[in-house]
Amino acid sequence: SEKYDEGETDRLWNSIKHVNNIGAGTIFHLAREHNFNIKEHRRLHQREVDEQKRIDADGPMRFKITPFEDIQVSTKADDFVESFLGDSQFSILYGESNIGKTFLITSLAWHVSLGWEWNGKEVLQRKVVYVGLEGVNGIRKRFAALSEHYKDDLFGEIPQLGLISQQINLYDADNDVDHLIQAIKAQGDVGLIIIDTLNRALSGGDENSSEAMGKFISNIDKIKAATKSHISVVHHAGKSLDRGARGHSSLKA
Repeated sequence: SEKYDEGETDRLWNSIKHVNNIGAGTIFHLAREHNFNIKEHRRLHQREVDEQKRIDADGPMRFKITPFEDIQVSTKADDFVESFLGDSQFSILYGESNIGKTFLITSLAWHVSLGWEWNGKEVLQRKVVYVGLEGVNGIRKRFAALSEHYKDDLFGEIPQLGLISQQINLYDADNDVDHLIQAIKAQGDVGLIIIDTLNRALSGGDENSSEAMGKFISNIDKIKAATKSHISVVHHAGKSLDRGARGHSSLKA
């Protein structure tokens, strides 16, 4: 059972094991007092037994179906930037060229890495990995400028932020997804991954192609599932700003 606590169980057992005439009734009474659900325990145990029998007979299944009673539904907000960014999500920041996309996203990354309020929104601190694929020298200069601008507010605190400046491939069969996941996991619990830009991450793939964009989105989902991070991708607007981000419509689905 999820309510089982090994340390508490050991403490209770040690407190009664030397007492004479302790029967099953007393043990069950103590279990109920500590919210141990014997029916739930038996149900889970029987499921494990049945599953092992099935594996022994048919081999392991590729897909797992979670029964209704085990589906955990939470209405708790998971935003780390108030009403803006949440854990294990995917977002696109797009706009016309030279409109200030990188300025905005580096400011966001800085504030998240320190847990500072950003544009009037409360922020919970998260580690940030910035994958800079376009104009990396400019990105470095922006972070240096932020450091200089806020030097009197840091009080020795170091932003929880790292930069990847090598080119990465999130498109074809030789993609770098597994290597990127490995690098991110080595940093610990990373809350925000920024990929700047989508076009560079496609490594020559046609962003107007459903195949190329589908592979890119699939790889983003794989990174998100492995890291539980929010992934924000910087992208360019199409010829008409009213039509949204450039590229195949699967990106907007």
